[in-house]
Amino acid sequence: MLHLDAPAVGARILSVRELAIVRAIGEALMPPGVFPIDGGAPSVALEIDRVVAEVLEPLHARGFRYLLRSFEFGPLTRQHGLFTSLPLDRRREVMAVWADPTFLPRRIGWEAIRAVFGMAFFSRPEVVQAMGWRSICGGSGGAA
Repeated sequence: MLHLDAPAVGARILSVRELAIVRAIGEALMPPGVFPIDGGAPSVALEIDRVVAEVLEPLHARGFRYLLRSFEFGPLTRQHGLFTSLPLDRRREVMAVWADPTFLPRRIGWEAIRAVFGMAFFSRPEVVQAMGWRSICGGSGGAA
């Protein structure tokens, strides 16, 4: 089994590198301007950390961390850089490749990332309020 780094300071499970990957994905997936925060906000990254730690079974949490690592190192050959070092438009190109339905294992990985991001992002109180919702089930945001 490949080594997984210790959690970042203030995080429960995700490492410094994994939080950086999460923020880079989030910025491209949920860009600024639509909601009061964007998907790359530190609060969203920590909420993703919480979801991975509390919602996913330990085996799946470990798998999610390896999935983030695949996302980070995958673009090295075609994009000539780590995912976190790519400009926003090139990160979106990488995400489009992962979303391509013709290669099912990669697509399933992408959908797993989107599911965790969705749980975390849409549980943030500022996002819930911006959507005009009164409350949301679960989440640490405490929206009411």
